[in-house]
Amino acid sequence: MHLWEVIDEAHSAFIAGRKTIDNALLGFGCLHVTKKANRKINISIALKLDMFKAYDRVEWTFLEAIIQKIGFCWKWIDQILNYISYVASSYLLNGDIDGNIVPLRGLRQGDFLSPFLFLICAQGVSSLINAANKKLITRLKIVESCSISDLFFADDSLLFARENLRECRLIRDLL
Repeated sequence: MHLWEVIDEAHSAFIAGRKTIDNALLGFGCLHVTKKANRKINISIALKLDMFKAYDRVEWTFLEAIIQKIGFCWKWIDQILNYISYVASSYLLNGDIDGNIVPLRGLRQGDFLSPFLFLICAQGVSSLINAANKKLITRLKIVESCSISDLFFADDSLLFARENLRECRLIRDLL
């Protein structure tokens, strides 16, 4: 299995032939459509989510669940989980090395594997949103054959929904 086989089109920067700017341009176009259409379309809100310190907040149990769902083999999953969880830090206090800090979540920035693991987590979030969108969250219809629910830009995303309590609660619960 290759990474490009499991990454959704919502992550356009990670699809061959596309660039990061593509989703930004698409996002601006979607916002333009919602602004110009007034009440003619079924979308009234766009949510920009900034995944603040996203690498630091990746839950290892979530990552494990996503890579299991994607279908990676157990041996690979165990190796990845051992790799990300086998880290400890100590600190210098009054000139002496002291303490042992063992994190319980997060990915190491600067690590060659972390961007790929983060991308898999973002794909998991996108899949949850898309599953909810099929029946519960309204997609932004650009033209008859094209509708959009979410766009991802590395650690930011843009979600579209109706301005009603049910859809807003559902998005909150998903996140």
